[in-house]
Amino acid sequence: MSTDWHKTETPVPEFGATRQADRILRALQQHMTIAQAEVSDNSGFVAGTVLEPLADNVAAIKEYLASLGCFALFRQAPRQPGQRGQSLFSGAEKWDSPLPRHLIQFGPAPVVQTRKSRPWVNIVLFLLTVLTTLTIGSLQQNSNLFFLRSLDEYIRLHSAGLLPKSPELQAAMNAAGQYWWGLIRASLATLNPANLGQLALGVPFSFALLLILGSHELGHCLTARRYGVDATLPYFLPIPHPLMGTMGAFIRIKSPIPNRRALIRLGVAGPLVGFVISIPIVIIGLKLSKPMLVEPGLSNITVGSSLLFGWLSQLFFPRLAPGQDIFLHPLASAGWLGFFVTALNLLPIGQLDGGHVAYVALGRFRRAFQFIVLGVIAALGLLWPGWLFWGVLVLILGLGHPPTQDEITPLRRSDWLLVAAAIVIFALAFIPVPFPRGVQ
Repeated sequence: MSTDWHKTETPVPEFGATRQADRILRALQQHMTIAQAEVSDNSGFVAGTVLEPLADNVAAIKEYLASLGCFALFRQAPRQPGQRGQSLFSGAEKWDSPLPRHLIQFGPAPVVQTRKSRPWVNIVLFLLTVLTTLTIGSLQQNSNLFFLRSLDEYIRLHSAGLLPKSPELQAAMNAAGQYWWGLIRASLATLNPANLGQLALGVPFSFALLLILGSHELGHCLTARRYGVDATLPYFLPIPHPLMGTMGAFIRIKSPIPNRRALIRLGVAGPLVGFVISIPIVIIGLKLSKPMLVEPGLSNITVGSSLLFGWLSQLFFPRLAPGQDIFLHPLASAGWLGFFVTALNLLPIGQLDGGHVAYVALGRFRRAFQFIVLGVIAALGLLWPGWLFWGVLVLILGLGHPPTQDEITPLRRSDWLLVAAAIVIFALAFIPVPFPRGVQ
């Protein structure tokens, strides 16, 4: 989930006392004590302390200022021992009264440049993702959808987790480019339209994976709607990767998030729903999976394991014979990807879902913590190069995080329980080395 809105500063002119300003201050005094104020007819700042119950009075102030066509930001006042308070604005006079706890800045509500909705883009991307995931799912079921007779043996061996014995064939594939992308290019070059009906074999994998990803984004969308946040429909990302068929999905948030409690729920909702949906899919998939004898001397396409996936695998396959491994059913593969995507989104950095949670939970320590996370990602990149890609992508998207509208309403116990749930889900779903043998 990405956030496009950023705080905009409202310049404060030289104010003179007006009846409208007096009405505003008198209305605000019903909900807060005022230590200093600079208010005009429709903008200004007020320093003071919002009365208890804090959440109710903040909501009342928001509603009143919104009725005047104003948008308000609520911030904690700077409180440094031995210093007087200073306003939000450079050059403003300091106050000599006891330090206030809160600062409220308000001004004309920003004009939102609404673009014409284009749901056809979301629909086209979703249909393309259905196609790519169907393709990958059919290949996992030993189809030869994209391969003529000369490559039948090759794709069957790949679907079984084995590499071909023929060095000439492997060299030909490598010559088309990087190993996996060479496989894609060779498959497109040998497309057999007569086998397109075999796409139906990919339905279990495609349906399960899109159910997980769609549920994840639906959790974000419904939570955004509950808190009055303007969010787009999900954008699915089709990609012809031979193991996934997609890079996941995302939504864009186009309006301010009202408070930190809403931000926690927006961050946790998607991973929580996706994780819950993934669990029964993994259980059913492992029930349908079978042990496989690994032929000596041939490489395996193996995947790493999270704590929960490892425990469930041990439950269904407690005793594998020497030389055996688990040949995952497509449903198990989709559930494994669900765990992987969930943990990836919960990385506590930038504007990922975990970054939203970290912004609220860590406060001023978040910036230093993010560099620790980046260091861990770089170290994991020595075990799986894919982590370096994700680390660079996070840096490109940015480590910053826009503030919420209300930064002063305290968190409740339920909020911290959601933070704890996010940590537990991350610990259960995280896969340190997704592809131990260098699969990119």
